This record gives sequence, structure tokens and C-alpha cells, in this order.
Amino acid sequence: MNLPQSFINTMRQYFDSHPETPQGGFFESFDCDPEKGIRINRLKISPKDDARYLSLIQNDATDINRSSDIVSSNFVFDRIPWNASGYYMSDPVSGNDPLFHAGAFYIQEPSAMLPAQVLSAESGDYVLDMCAAPGGKATAIAEQIGQDGLLIANEISAQRAKALLRNIERFGITNTVILNENPLNLKSAFPLFFDKILIDAPCSGEGMFRRDPNAIASWQKYGPCSTSLIQEEILEYADAMLKPGGVLVYSTCTFSEVENEDMIFSFIEKHPEYRVSDMANEIPSVKHQITGRLPGSMRIWPHLQRGDGHFCVKLIKSKFVDGDHELSTTKTKAMSVKVSSKRLTKAQLEMRESYLSFMKDLLSEDAYHSFFERTMQEFVAFGAGFRIHNQPVEKYRQLNIVKLGLFAGDTKKTVNGLSFNPSHSLALTLGQNVIRRSRYLNMAYDDSRLVRYLKGETLFLSDEERTFLEGKGYLIVAVEGLPLGFVQNQNGMLKNHYPQGWRVL
Repeated sequence: MNLPQSFINTMRQYFDSHPETPQGGFFESFDCDPEKGIRINRLKISPKDDARYLSLIQNDATDINRSSDIVSSNFVFDRIPWNASGYYMSDPVSGNDPLFHAGAFYIQEPSAMLPAQVLSAESGDYVLDMCAAPGGKATAIAEQIGQDGLLIANEISAQRAKALLRNIERFGITNTVILNENPLNLKSAFPLFFDKILIDAPCSGEGMFRRDPNAIASWQKYGPCSTSLIQEEILEYADAMLKPGGVLVYSTCTFSEVENEDMIFSFIEKHPEYRVSDMANEIPSVKHQITGRLPGSMRIWPHLQRGDGHFCVKLIKSKFVDGDHELSTTKTKAMSVKVSSKRLTKAQLEMRESYLSFMKDLLSEDAYHSFFERTMQEFVAFGAGFRIHNQPVEKYRQLNIVKLGLFAGDTKKTVNGLSFNPSHSLALTLGQNVIRRSRYLNMAYDDSRLVRYLKGETLFLSDEERTFLEGKGYLIVAVEGLPLGFVQNQNGMLKNHYPQGWRVL
């Protein structure tokens, strides 16, 4: 690869001043193919089932001649050492794969899996992902926080927010709000609100040179310092939104010290209530800074680890103010209070009953009981319809909302009363163990009807399937136990409800 000479000179100076990091092989690594990876969705697949789904996703991985953690039949998969749900893949994975559409996994560059792992969000946490698109880190955080937590995923680019929306919905995530906002408006809406904040900051992208040739052209045009002012501003906004005692993780995909160590060192000088958390014991597989300007910060080097260049640091905000007064950092569990004190109107009550009636017909009796309890607590009126969300929606009224919790569907008046039409995203939130057998069409990975379903074509039931499936009404279509979407059964002919914008060509 023809690297810019100024970049070569800068990196040589870096290695000369950091002898603890070997230089040998660094420049040669840019001529190697970038690593490919996927991260398994833990909301849908448990670790014990990884080998089964991985062997379906990639039919030939035997050419990987490195140490491996999973071997199933003739399939070999290497774990990504800094993320327990991540795997290297020998071949690219298709976005047309039915399991991809079912939200079984996220296609992600291996190094990009580090920041969410470092954040280590917990059940019940309120988390902000400030630069969330296309969604790799946001989906990982959503797996960590459980139903009681809250994720605000913000993306300032309206176009990129669309990709974020699709990935959040594929993963079956319900307790996330996607915003298309500038940080100033976020600061006004969420003062000292979040337990944890992730900043995957805009940067010069030096770590992406071998993956994206356009990154070199952009670097030559704007230089490594072009984003430093934006990075400084984002950090300041994050501080205003982070609770005392909270966690702030800052990451970039660049090698520049100006954007990495220098940026965070300057931030801590202005905010001495922050300290760097040393993650060497928790994540030993990356390069940890022991000495130098920012001990405790982490780097992934393309010549030392299997991944693109990445920088990451975890900061802890003190619980104390002026050294002697501890502020309260008690979490308010979302499920412990009703999300809205406003009474529902008659029309809204009818919408809720229509939704509950539909789900009672779709779910098993045991599953419906817990579903009913959650609906009664999280049903909130929104516009002309409703959402399922664990927070009062008034907090978001003045913000540009892309997605608010779960849009379960809409209702329409018919001669027989109010009728509920489910959304596609509702299907993706359901597990196979909660759906009635009579409403559940599970297909094997090699079933030719799956491709036709993803293309939006009409499907037909086999004679055997007709014996246990309801002859009329909505059915869930699934692949290998993972729901894909809805169809309407009309005595064996299935009307396809796969969204047009999601269909494969």
C-alpha cells in the first residue's frame, strides 16, 4: 500500500519514542487483507449454541491455520480474544443470509468490538452511545443492560441513523431510543443522567487505511488534527451528562496521539475528577500503556493483534464534589415505577386492548402472563399511536426521535371493531419459546422458501405444516428457531409481510 510519507514519518517518530511497542511489521501490515469478524447476538443465541449457528453461517472455514476455540464437524472458528461473543471469519458473510436478517449476528470489524466490552454496561444501567451509527457498539450495549436498562443511541447524521435503526430492530432490541440530535440538545435534555457513556469519536481514520482506500485520501486532505475540536466538544458534552461515579469510554480508529492520549490527558487536566481505569487484568489481549502520557489506555495494533488500529480508554468519574461531598448515584429502576402518570384516553385503552388480544392469540399462555404485566407498565401513548417503553416519553418531546422503544404495530377500525396490525420489529423481539406452535412456522436453514420470503414472495405450506398451523391469521416465520417476520395464512397460502425496504434482490 502506498502510504502518505508524512504518516510514515509520524509513525516512525512514535515508535522511536515508545520503544515498548515494537515497530517491526507495522508498515507491512497495511499490505495484508483486513480481518473479518462477526459478533453473536446474545439476546437470541446462547454461547452453547455458537458452533451450530456458526457452521450454518460459514460453510468452509478450514483454511484458518491459527489456534481455534470452536471446532464443529469440519468447521473451524477463531474467537476474538477481547470479546467473548466475537469470531474471526475466513470468508465474508453475506448480508442476504437469513440468519443475518433474523438478527443472529452483527458483521463487525474485530477491533471495533473492544469499546463496548470495555464499557461493561450492567443490567439496569442508563447508557448513552453518543456516535452510534451504524450500530455495532449500540447493539452490544443493549445486550448488556437488560430490560430494566435504557440505551440512548444518538447519531448526528440523519442518513447514518437509518442504518442504526435497521440494526437495532434486527437485534430485537426494545429498550432503546434512537435520536438524530446535536450534542448541545442532548446536554440540555439529560443533565447528569447516564450511568455510562460511550464515545466512538469521529477521527482521522488512520487505523482504517487498509480497509478503506478513501480513508487515505481523506487523511491527506484534512490531516490528523481536523477532528480534534469536535472530539474536545463531545467530551465536554459527555461530562455534563454523566452522573458522578459514572463511566466514560472514549475510542477512535486512529494512531494519532493528538486524537488519543493527548486528547484524554488534556480532558483530565480540565476535569481532575476523572481517573483512568486499568483494564489489563480484564482484557489482557490488547496492548496496555504502562508508562508514557496516559498509563492504562489501550491500543490494538494491526501488526501485533488481528484487527485494525484502535485506541480505547476507560475513565471513572468521581462520586465526590470538592473532595468531601458525595452525590447520590442511586439508579431508578425503570420497571419499579409506572412510566407515565397520565391517564389513557378511551381510544388509547382500546388500542392497548387490541394489542393485548393479538398477543394473547400469538403467545403461549405462560408467556402471555409476563407479557401482559410488562405491557401494563410500559404502554405509553405516542402521537396517534403507542409505544412500549420503560421511560416517560415527555423527556424526548423536544428531541428529533428516530425510534422510541418498541413500535409494536398500529390499529385500524373495521366493521368488527378495532384491528391490530403488527410491525415487523415486533416479530424480531420474540423468542421461539414464547410463540404458540400453531402460530410458528420454523424453517431449516436450507429451506428454499426462506429466500423467497426475504424477496417478498408468496409462500405455501406443506401438507404436514397445515396439520398444526392455524388456517387463518398471522404466523411467525422463523429460520432455525429465530423469528424473521410475519405472514398471514390464508388456508395454506402465506401473504408475505416482509418490509419492502429490507427485501433482498
